[in-house]
Amino acid sequence: MMSMPYAVGFSPERWQKVIDVMLEKEPGNPKIHHLCIISLIESDYNQSQRILIARRLSHRMEDMQLIPDMQYGSRPGKLCITPVLNKQLRHNIIIQTKQTAAVIENDAVGCYDRLMNPLLLLAMRWLGIPRTLTLSIARTWSHTLHSIKTAYGISSVSYENTPTTPLFGPGQGSTTGPTLWQVSFALLKNSALAAGTELMGDNEPIVPLILDSPDNSIHIKNPGEAFVDDSDLASSSLIPQHPHEVSPVDQKLQGAPAIKNLQVMAQRWERALFTTGGAINFSKSFWFLFHWKWTGGVAKLISPPPFTSLSLTEGDCVDNPVQVPNKSVHDTYRTLGVHISPSGATRTSFKVLLGKAQDYHDKIVSSKLPREAAL
Repeated sequence: MMSMPYAVGFSPERWQKVIDVMLEKEPGNPKIHHLCIISLIESDYNQSQRILIARRLSHRMEDMQLIPDMQYGSRPGKLCITPVLNKQLRHNIIIQTKQTAAVIENDAVGCYDRLMNPLLLLAMRWLGIPRTLTLSIARTWSHTLHSIKTAYGISSVSYENTPTTPLFGPGQGSTTGPTLWQVSFALLKNSALAAGTELMGDNEPIVPLILDSPDNSIHIKNPGEAFVDDSDLASSSLIPQHPHEVSPVDQKLQGAPAIKNLQVMAQRWERALFTTGGAINFSKSFWFLFHWKWTGGVAKLISPPPFTSLSLTEGDCVDNPVQVPNKSVHDTYRTLGVHISPSGATRTSFKVLLGKAQDYHDKIVSSKLPREAAL
């Protein structure tokens, strides 16, 4: 009974009823834009999607090597801590080799709630999903009625997908959400960071971060790291970084090429993300620059000149670029739940972890439960 709609290509009416529950991302902060919408979907519909689509499609994409290497989220055998480790190792190599490089941290808005349904359906057919199965999902998405559940009960009024106000994505709570995000991310990365420039209609080359071993025998191109919708992009400066290879005047301008290269990458990323239904959350985005000052043959990591900036257009507003906030490489920022600093400083991270340990300690000590149960 679970697979019959997929074999024939129809959508049962009970599959077309979803209840939305809004949860606080931050406890005690009920503001509407800080709430997470979770969709409660019919059990057998969600279960069948997990068995027949999400699981098999995920393994098929892995076998075909379609998922970009920079993506670690929702993939079998991958860990959330790996991109954090890669970021820290990248920063360490940049500092050890005294390279001039720029990095931008960005976060996508909505993620599963902004996936473009027609694009996903076409990609699913391209990946070999049968027509009847795709048709069943398309009809379910097109006719689903959404009700909202609050402390007062389930709303009598509902909303649905219409030609004038389309709804995007399978919704958070859908078992296909992570896999379909992988499909969208593969399209996003391959178009935004393609080797050629014809896909985006510009003539600016992509210059990712290039890491070299001390003996120059190993060269690695590292465009960035990603975990689901949390991603970063990195770019190098092509000006030599050693003091004997560049004049003092050019030393001050070393960061300009890296910032320009990063702006090209970030702008193409924003355009590709917007085209596939998403958007960058500029309130959570920032960039930083590894910039060096050489004195007597010794390099010191310094902040970039005050006149440097990075601006990106957003969505339809192509005439009003948004200035992305700049952080110092000596600052500590939070990424995937971990606090790291590009300069390698660990004082803030130490304080955060010490505070968590103290909080656990206080709760365990003050608990009236047996020690094993408290732990």
